[in-house]
Amino acid sequence: GEAVRLEETAAYDWVFQSGGSPLRQAMESNFLNRNIALPDRILNTSSLLLTLVMVAQSDAIAPVSVQVAKFIQSPDGLAGAIDVVQTEFDIEVRPYSLITVRNRALSPAAKMLHDFILREVG
Repeated sequence: GEAVRLEETAAYDWVFQSGGSPLRQAMESNFLNRNIALPDRILNTSSLLLTLVMVAQSDAIAPVSVQVAKFIQSPDGLAGAIDVVQTEFDIEVRPYSLITVRNRALSPAAKMLHDFILREVG
């Protein structure tokens, strides 16, 4: 369908990541830079699962990464429960860093995540 304008979204409930997240900051900047009031009703959660459940069971909106949107639209995803809409605005996430402590081995799980991130951005 047609790309959604930011002004059209302000009347809906939103599900946001907690305050300091890059995606949340990017969305708040979008509203502020366009002089659009932030949505009145915002659920804050750091849980992607809770975000997807809230969106699937209501008409709430949540910004997600391209990778999450692709999963939702995939045959194994949540295509029947959640619509992914195109927006006429970009969501520019500021760069952030991956920091480790020098001379300290990562746990196996942290090493897996570390290596995955480096593969994805490399």
